[in-house]
Amino acid sequence: MREDKEVVVVDSKPARYEAALAAGFLCVNGDATDDDVLCRAALPRASILIVSLQSDGDAISVVLSARVLNPDVRIVARANAAHNEEKLRRAGVDHVVNPLEIGAKRLAAFAQQPAVADFVDVVMHGGSREYSLEELVVPQGSPVEPHTGHEIAGWRDRDRDRHSRAAHCPRRVLPRRPAACVDR
Repeated sequence: MREDKEVVVVDSKPARYEAALAAGFLCVNGDATDDDVLCRAALPRASILIVSLQSDGDAISVVLSARVLNPDVRIVARANAAHNEEKLRRAGVDHVVNPLEIGAKRLAAFAQQPAVADFVDVVMHGGSREYSLEELVVPQGSPVEPHTGHEIAGWRDRDRDRHSRAAHCPRRVLPRRPAACVDR
């Protein structure tokens, strides 16, 4: 999690609750399917809700409650079964993550392109400061808004050839995502 976000953990299992407290998180001990527990966790003021429960049915219940308590909250939820992904979206989840599907894709990536998979692993999961991915918000009306990342990267390459100030830019835009950058 980013350091500028305050995180509140909700858990009904005493050992996990204590572990989260020991790790320095704000915690609420209780069942996340209970609206009162969600309110104690400040969900009505939250900007993001991450739902990671063992039961997809319970996750759907939490999401339905969250949409009533805070219609503007961005919700990211884990799907335990692929057939529940669409149900979670219909309930109001903005981003569904299926760990089994992600694991299968990573296994295939390491089998087919191990060097690329290693690089992505370091950038996304290694905590490396040498490389990091960032999302940049392009303001509406910006001159770069209608362009792809590939086009913008081409501009930088042309500028580098001209020895312009952009040649010294410490960022490189990834193709097809004008808002994604890699720090060197």
